[in-house]
Amino acid sequence: MAQYGRRIWNLQGSDDDVAHKAIAQTESFFKSLGVATRFSDYGLNAQEVAFKVTEYFVVRGMNGFGEHQSIGVEQVEQILIARS
Repeated sequence: MAQYGRRIWNLQGSDDDVAHKAIAQTESFFKSLGVATRFSDYGLNAQEVAFKVTEYFVVRGMNGFGEHQSIGVEQVEQILIARS
């Protein structure tokens, strides 16, 4: 996310700061287009979505995500729930 924030949004700062700012900028961009950005905006339960997504990954042996494959299924689940 930090790389994305720097390259797309020209953000500066620590990796964590840039990543958080990039998420906020992206969310703001989609909202400016009238696109909802939360599961609840679509009447979906974040816990249920997170379970189904992670189950899909586990069944297919997909265990590592990100540029360095350092994000596991558990982190994906946490991200989906946190951003609901």
